[in-house]
Amino acid sequence: MVSAAPESSTKPRRAAVAAERQRLLEDFRIESIQRAAVEVISRKGIAGATMQEIADAAGISKGTLYLYFKDREAVVESAVDRALGRLMAALEEVFADDAPLATVLPALLERHFAFFDGHQVLFRVYRALLGEVAAENYRRCNAHYHRYLAQLRALFERAIARGEIEAVDTDRLATFFSDGTRGMILRRILLDEAPPEPASDAALIANLLLRGLLTGRSRS
Repeated sequence: MVSAAPESSTKPRRAAVAAERQRLLEDFRIESIQRAAVEVISRKGIAGATMQEIADAAGISKGTLYLYFKDREAVVESAVDRALGRLMAALEEVFADDAPLATVLPALLERHFAFFDGHQVLFRVYRALLGEVAAENYRRCNAHYHRYLAQLRALFERAIARGEIEAVDTDRLATFFSDGTRGMILRRILLDEAPPEPASDAALIANLLLRGLLTGRSRS
């Protein structure tokens, strides 16, 4: 006969289960608010996207909404931060690959472009709501951005150690690569009606960085 577990041992487990359930509920509610904010702003424009409109779209009261976010900007910033966290998780899988730089670089770019292709509405709303200068300042202060630069520096340092590329300032190279990638992302989101496949732009940038613009005849 199996004896019942002591009440003192089951209480902590029940408390832990209840805490996890509450955490998942809170996470679901926050994500619902974020989705609602992006949908309302993209549909009604910045002027028409009030906190009441966002609360209605999320199926909660305006008072409940204010428990989580102080204004529309805070909602959208949190949505962007969550999305960038998912992007970094996807990119870190590529960074972990010990393959040559010529293999890793286009894979990084392709994941980047494919991710932003799938989140165009969010980032259009983000730039429209914050303005270009504020959006850029937010990006450069974001922890995900600095983690990404650190991963790029490490990637280029490994390539230098292997003799794949010449020895250069990896900090400046990481910044150059990151900002060039961002420029192409903005073009794909804001300017291109039908952007090329992510793999196409990824190959373009990777080849230019690794091989340069000069033809063999020009180098001789």
